[in-house]
Amino acid sequence: MRAQRVPETPAPSTGTLTGFASDALHIAALLKGSHPTPDIAVLRKGMLAAIVRFQATSRKAGVAPDSIAHGSYALCTLLDEMAGSTDWGAGRWAASSLLMHFHAERGGGERVFDLIDTCRWSDPPDLALAELYYVCLALGMEGRYRIDAEGKEEIRRRRDHLYLLVGDAEPPPRAEPRRHPPWVRYLFAGAAVVMLIACLHVFTQRHLDRRASALEQRILALSPPPADPVPRADSSQDLIRRIAASVSGDMLEIVRASPAPHLRLVAPDLFASGSARVASRHADTLRRLGGLLDEWPGPVRIVGHSDSMPLAGGPAANRALSLRRAQQVHQLMQLRSHDHTVLVDGKGAACPLGPDDTSADRAVNRRVDIYLDAQAPTA
Repeated sequence: MRAQRVPETPAPSTGTLTGFASDALHIAALLKGSHPTPDIAVLRKGMLAAIVRFQATSRKAGVAPDSIAHGSYALCTLLDEMAGSTDWGAGRWAASSLLMHFHAERGGGERVFDLIDTCRWSDPPDLALAELYYVCLALGMEGRYRIDAEGKEEIRRRRDHLYLLVGDAEPPPRAEPRRHPPWVRYLFAGAAVVMLIACLHVFTQRHLDRRASALEQRILALSPPPADPVPRADSSQDLIRRIAASVSGDMLEIVRASPAPHLRLVAPDLFASGSARVASRHADTLRRLGGLLDEWPGPVRIVGHSDSMPLAGGPAANRALSLRRAQQVHQLMQLRSHDHTVLVDGKGAACPLGPDDTSADRAVNRRVDIYLDAQAPTA
């Protein structure tokens, strides 16, 4: 693919994941500038509200749960990096990071680029998510490449690819009768592209500057939507007892019953190695489990895991496989996601339960975890 010059600063977007993330992105843009030390507690409250608003607005618009989760992960990484790189945030922000709050992870600099690469090479790609990744990179997200000698070039290469990926999806203009030699059309088209990019850059920079002071007031006004109801302990214990009675112990392990139940699908033949298809004999059991889980009033998080057998594409391919496994389980359970938050994620081989030396060991590590919690960390 021929290299093109792309704008360093993105133009505003509405009606997409990028538009839903506007509060978080404007906070990130504000933090890039030189400002006096803010009230850190108030700033963090505004950031939390911006991420929750992104998740809630995206769900209302019907965005896929895994796209919401991965977009949230990138936004948390961006905001944590912006805050941690300031004089007032260095060494202090990590203790109260957004990634820890929403995703139970201390740093996303490594994983966020795995998610970006998975999106870039997916077929078909998630273009709304690709656009959001591009904006995060354009605003300065560096992750693991912050201290890499070739880091800026690696980031530029990914940013350019995402820009072209999203641009290539635009419908081609209707063909017009040829009135000039081809080189004339190419000349005018090239000039128009250069002018458009320059105008977008100037407009966006001025737009962000004008909104900076107003944003400080908006942060104070941001408040998250009401949280999902916290399940009563006695009702959650009753649900877990009924699940245990309904689903065989060879299929399901109850890792933790309360206060935040954690279930694990442990059937050795649930998935074949390298496959995301659930064995047909377990399909009815998963549908029965889904019917019971629909009674849970809080968020449900479904996390797939793979063994460490290498796939073409490396760790990103293992993550993609584990995500497809979690999506397959979600599909079979038929959870009514409009009734409560359902988040789906894949961890690849990053969290094994034990060694991967034998086929039996690998079967144990090929699993799906299900977390039930009114404040469950999203993936």
